[in-house]
Amino acid sequence: EENREQVNRNQSVYREENREQVNRNQSEYRYQNREYLNSARRERYDSNRAFRNERRRQQVASMTNEHRQELRDRQRQQRLDRDHRQLLQRLETASIERGIT
Repeated sequence: EENREQVNRNQSVYREENREQVNRNQSEYRYQNREYLNSARRERYDSNRAFRNERRRQQVASMTNEHRQELRDRQRQQRLDRDHRQLLQRLETASIERGIT
């Protein structure tokens, strides 16, 4: 009888220690899993942010290229207009000098 009680007490103590160990293991696993998920989330966030920044940089670069092109086109058109006006003035001057109206 005494032996059986001692065995029961030992089993009870063993079960309690085992339960505590299982709880510690689960808690540690949950913590590590959470850390892993957080780091994966951070990596994904950083990667997305880097991608967005690069895309924005390229858009700005291409936009400035477009703006430069527009500026060059506008300046070219202004030169053409100026040359055209000068040509018309010379023609008009030459016509007047020749007496053609």
